[in-house]
Amino acid sequence: MFDQDYSREVAVGTGNESTGRSSARYFSATAIRVGLLAFVFSGALLALRYAVVQVPEGDFAPNDRSYITLYDPPRTKTDTMIDVADGQAWAALGRDPTFSHPEYFYDTEVEFTYRAQRPLYGLMVWAFTFAQPDLVPLSLMVTTSLGVALLAATSVKLAESEKRLARGAAAVIFLPGTLYVIMVFGPEPLAVGLATIGLLHWRQPDRRPWLGVLFLTAAVMTKDILILIPAVIGLYELVRERRRFRDLLPLVVPLLVFAAWFTSLRIRWGHWPSEWDKLENFAAPFSGIWRALPGFDAFQGLGLVLGIVLVVLAIRRDRWSLLTWIAVAFLAASTLLGVDVWASEFFRVLLPMYVYSLVVVLPAAVPVRVRTGAPVVPT
Repeated sequence: MFDQDYSREVAVGTGNESTGRSSARYFSATAIRVGLLAFVFSGALLALRYAVVQVPEGDFAPNDRSYITLYDPPRTKTDTMIDVADGQAWAALGRDPTFSHPEYFYDTEVEFTYRAQRPLYGLMVWAFTFAQPDLVPLSLMVTTSLGVALLAATSVKLAESEKRLARGAAAVIFLPGTLYVIMVFGPEPLAVGLATIGLLHWRQPDRRPWLGVLFLTAAVMTKDILILIPAVIGLYELVRERRRFRDLLPLVVPLLVFAAWFTSLRIRWGHWPSEWDKLENFAAPFSGIWRALPGFDAFQGLGLVLGIVLVVLAIRRDRWSLLTWIAVAFLAASTLLGVDVWASEFFRVLLPMYVYSLVVVLPAAVPVRVRTGAPVVPT
């Protein structure tokens, strides 16, 4: 599926430079440029939102959506930006690197353990505060923007490895899930970027399986639903490539690490993360979307149509691609999402489906010729 040599070549006039190194280890010039563009774009959107947001007067009720105590009621523009969605959970965990303060959450240990099951993003937010709690809002913005940058850069690198028109992968910046996360903060772009690095390391001809597993584990610890990615990789290689089962055992590591952390929260706080029941996160197949569909707004409707179209096009383009298998796996998992996930930001949860199907759908990168006569792939 991946061709390392193909992605090393450089087109004259594209600004790419050949490094002669593994594409799993190093980003190309195109990937770096797209990543920087994504970081600037994300920062600009956040700056625009900061400029227009208004601090509510008095109590935040009746539209109070806050479930942590730290920014309720909001006193500043950044408080207001944090309070409206899950950014507040990452802000709370960004002030709590030892995961010792469930009192930051209104529902204390029950909700705390649910949020803490994805520890890596909160730890990153904390790291960028340099132990200064007042810097949490700024760190949250920087971490979100870095996640979007990583998503964009790794998507370009993945497209190069798939021999697709790499610049087209910059479109991941404008996917509904990416735009939503930029505005409300969240770990999904970062998680997908980490998973993509892991995928590249696992699948490259000069493969580094344990390094791939490390990044896949980091992705799962950033967003738990991404456990589907190593699972699908293992299934694909077992079925399509007839690899020995024992060679695929390292792919179990992300599940084991997540299970260990999940269990540690239960032992420490007396609650399983799955006990958090404020929202209906899971439901019988198709019942969640069926109940949520009548309330869809235009953005949600377009997001749903876009996701289905991308997966269908990916199947038509290359139904045997590993990326298509991953996209289909997330589409299948989406049938089990609850009504409240579908009624809010399903495109954020299903971001891997959008990203990987988009890469498969991109046009093929057609080799061109330079003066030396060597074939080069324009990106």
